[in-house]
Amino acid sequence: AHQVRLDAVTSAQVKINEIVIEEQAPCAGKRVDEVAWPEGCLIASLQHGREVCIPHGDTVLEAGDTLVIVTEGDALEEVNRLCRHKTEEST
Repeated sequence: AHQVRLDAVTSAQVKINEIVIEEQAPCAGKRVDEVAWPEGCLIASLQHGREVCIPHGDTVLEAGDTLVIVTEGDALEEVNRLCRHKTEEST
């Protein structure tokens, strides 16, 4: 009865999203602490296959992993750039 959804108590500027890391994304194959995450970004969890964990700095990010990201301000746009494959059309 005391559970509350996080998105129900956060401000409109704070966003909670699931992002799948794409093949050849800038963060794919790197450890969490090797990626230049934007200010205002927190990785809440990582799902790799059926395993879900709270990632640490030495956690390696792989294509197909799903991140639950909490962001504020414009940080979501940069996180999307880091997790998506950059195509010729999007350059």
